[in-house]
Amino acid sequence: MKYLIALFMLIVSTGSYANYQSQGQVTNIMTSLGKVIVTVKNVNGAIDKFWFTPDSDINRVSLSLFLTAKATQGTVWVNGSDTIDNLQYPHKARRLIAMDYK
Repeated sequence: MKYLIALFMLIVSTGSYANYQSQGQVTNIMTSLGKVIVTVKNVNGAIDKFWFTPDSDINRVSLSLFLTAKATQGTVWVNGSDTIDNLQYPHKARRLIAMDYK
């Protein structure tokens, strides 16, 4: 029984830290249903989409940084959820976790 509990804890803790990373240029910023959806063309040429709600100060700062990156064609590093939301958010985007603009 102890082994089953330990195995369960290992599986749960491993999954909670998984996320998706992308690096590239912002190609599009749009809003839909109260969400901001940012499209990033990564260094391999693939398109990645991330969503967030501009309901907190940090998310509004992220929106400002994404707009600056789009205007200057700068490179962003974005972390998003490991899963793609396609039921509630029709644009098949990952939930934004963190971003960095250099």
